[in-house]
Amino acid sequence: MSDPLVELRGRVECRREACGALGLIRVSFAGPAPSGLPDTLDGVLVQRLSAAECSISSAGNRWVVRAASVHVHRDVGDAFYAAVPPRRAPLGKRLMWRIVLAVAGRPLGRRMLTRLRRSLQ
Repeated sequence: MSDPLVELRGRVECRREACGALGLIRVSFAGPAPSGLPDTLDGVLVQRLSAAECSISSAGNRWVVRAASVHVHRDVGDAFYAAVPPRRAPLGKRLMWRIVLAVAGRPLGRRMLTRLRRSLQ
């Protein structure tokens, strides 16, 4: 056996696409689903057996998938947002919202904003 491609903890949903391809959440196989594979698995280990075969193991069961390719999707959101800091809102927009919220915080200001909104409709 080779090193694991991916190990998924917890409950994993198995999706069978209309084209016959098998998709586990975060792992996609370009090949048909093996027979006897349930709709959900707990604690999945996916390993590459050969260039065209992978093994899916869960709770003592094992299925072999013949797939032309396997795609492992990894969440890179945290690393992306750590590398690309958020853009600060322009000064004009910040001032405009500060004024609108201050006006809306008073009864007279709410009535003025309500009238303005109705006149624009």
